[in-house]
Amino acid sequence: MSLEDELEPKLVEINRLACDWYASHMRYWGWEFNRYGEPAPSPAGPPLGAEPANPQMMQEEWNVFRDTLQQLLDRFRNFYGTQDVYWLHERLGGSMADVGGGGATSVHGRITLAYDPWVRKVAQLVETGDWAGNGASTFNQQFNEPFVRMAGLQLAYVRELARVARTYYEVMEQTHKVVLQIADACIGRLRDAGLGSDEATVYFLGVGSIITAIAGFWWTPAGWASLALAGAGFAMTDLPERPGTSAPAPIEVLISGSNAADAILSTHEALLVVEKELSHADETLAGALEHDLTSRDAFENPGLRIARPGVANGDKAFTEMKRQSPPGTPLSQDEVVVTIVQLYEAGKVNLSIASDQYAAAAGVLSSCVIPTQLNRFLPRSGPKFEEGRDLLGSILAETTATCADVGAALMQMAMDYELTDEKSAEVMRQLSMIEPPWEGDETPRAGGV
Repeated sequence: MSLEDELEPKLVEINRLACDWYASHMRYWGWEFNRYGEPAPSPAGPPLGAEPANPQMMQEEWNVFRDTLQQLLDRFRNFYGTQDVYWLHERLGGSMADVGGGGATSVHGRITLAYDPWVRKVAQLVETGDWAGNGASTFNQQFNEPFVRMAGLQLAYVRELARVARTYYEVMEQTHKVVLQIADACIGRLRDAGLGSDEATVYFLGVGSIITAIAGFWWTPAGWASLALAGAGFAMTDLPERPGTSAPAPIEVLISGSNAADAILSTHEALLVVEKELSHADETLAGALEHDLTSRDAFENPGLRIARPGVANGDKAFTEMKRQSPPGTPLSQDEVVVTIVQLYEAGKVNLSIASDQYAAAAGVLSSCVIPTQLNRFLPRSGPKFEEGRDLLGSILAETTATCADVGAALMQMAMDYELTDEKSAEVMRQLSMIEPPWEGDETPRAGGV
């Protein structure tokens, strides 16, 4: 149920109770609401002994009361449309719930799948020991090894954005609950016949407590923890309270007032406290994102990108084979044939699929747009989030192109390698049998990722 569905009936009740109280207030002075809903003298006149009310004063008092009541109702309704942000961190992924689900539809899942198994297996297909010279070892140093760290840092980047998105969700979820509680407390005060001196108290968590609570939602890939975090300093990781420190005390707001006018003003002030805490959350997240956007240990980390290896720039590195099979080896098992086929497969299958996964990750990322109504409460952090999203999008697009270019280069070098007619025919036969597996959204992720 949306906040509007839950809150609107309460606002109708607040309006009714407030107007009922004001009608009772006017009766003391011999006034009532006419058929147009405006204050007018009652035919019965004021109670015995009461002074006749000044018409101008009565109208002015009603105008103030009505406007104050309407401002309160409008302030409540400002929160409408800010609830549906759970999908935002789901699309980014990287939380514990995103791991092992059998699909790779999040940005985090797509990047993970691109590396494991597809890029990870390239090192097995392009074996350094098969080739003479330093071509294969250079390719390993320029592409395979830095790709592992790059992927780990990219995943850490995604999790940082997802932490912000999850914080948005948790903050707004709590805000909605508090707003409903404040509305209930206001109704309670307005229903109190005497409106006495009792107060209704509403408690809620501050942003520091919320960030601390969500710290356990996030996951680092097994074996990549040191790679993803070494040299990386993401601000949201450092925001939760340190172990052993006490959590911030809940924030307290009071709904009080000995009459409806005071109760409405008190409720208005309570909503201002909630908005102030939202502003604090926005400021905190904006500061964290500003740090990340400008830090070479975070979003500006050079390790988030990988330079095009020499093979993608026309470097003819794979020109001489080191290993040769002994005479009598079947052509299908000949080491030269097998190595050339592996080189081609690394480009046609593994790096092609990795490129597709990165393109899919960029596509999902582009849909991670903060709803317009929520942006009204996030004037500082919202644009920073989108700046970080766009920067990551350019990184993913660059990685998409690099994987595609390297894959095409490996395929071309495999085709250009000089072979005997018999070996060339066998290579072509085996290449014709290579069919990349279908990689849809339901593809299981390797390694439980």
